[in-house]
Amino acid sequence: NRTLLKPGRSRRVRRCIPRGSGFPGPRYLPSCPDLYISIRRHLRCEPPRSTSARTATLTAMRVLPALSLLLLLAVASSAPQPAAGDGTAASPQRVASIKFKSCPQCKLSHLPEVKKFLVEVVADGKYPGVTVDFVPGALPEVFMLDAQGNEIDRMYIEHLGFAELNTLVRSRGFRRADEEAIARRMFQ
Repeated sequence: NRTLLKPGRSRRVRRCIPRGSGFPGPRYLPSCPDLYISIRRHLRCEPPRSTSARTATLTAMRVLPALSLLLLLAVASSAPQPAAGDGTAASPQRVASIKFKSCPQCKLSHLPEVKKFLVEVVADGKYPGVTVDFVPGALPEVFMLDAQGNEIDRMYIEHLGFAELNTLVRSRGFRRADEEAIARRMFQ
């Protein structure tokens, strides 16, 4: 005979469990999972696990997701890179011109910094090679074009501010017209 705690009672209830039958079933299931595991081991006559085995199991459980992430990154990095000229942002083509497209009123009225940049800077021609097309109902976006007029990259600019738009244009190799004139005078 073996003694089990019946859930919800404080006294022990004796039940006859034949050897080798395993755990008697859900009616004797305690509420604590650790107690449940220890009762199952006791019924199977297993020795208790050492703390080093538990630590090794927990360590393995923590390491497996990291190893799977490393494997995924290795597979992703070994994937073939896009060829030059396929129209993706990763292609190493030089941007020959930048074209902004936006709605002149409704969309820009909620984006004052984008409107200020498009009207005061781009529409006034302060950046040579950078143009703006006002199309009714269009979301504000920018197109990077190569020398043949093919689209290299495109992105929405509604989340950018005035300084970020200036930085975007300058990072693509464009300088303001007054800066170019000053540079020409200095190097002549």
